[in-house]
Amino acid sequence: MKTLKIFALSALCLGLATPAKAIFVGPSSAESCTVAQAKEMRDESPVMLIGFIENHLGGEDYMFKDATGSIKVEIDQDVWQGINVTPSDKVEIKGEVDTHMYKPTDIEVESIRIVR
Repeated sequence: MKTLKIFALSALCLGLATPAKAIFVGPSSAESCTVAQAKEMRDESPVMLIGFIENHLGGEDYMFKDATGSIKVEIDQDVWQGINVTPSDKVEIKGEVDTHMYKPTDIEVESIRIVR
């Protein structure tokens, strides 16, 4: 039994075993804003947008829209968490503003959920 505890502790310390990840469900530091406001924010500003995903642009890129305009969003495959979204589903996305010197601002999405 003592050997098993030592092995488990060693594996955890070496990164061979990882404890289950906990998540916080509640208010965040992301600012609730519109697409128009997000386009004017500084790089890496946390944002929360509510609207619709219009279409898939290819790869991890999608076009997101709200009443104030559209913006490209990048959603990694693991962020989807198995949900299916259609253009008629209202979604809340949280992420960071990503500004660029020679191309339009976009959003790096960290979480997405359907708003009911």
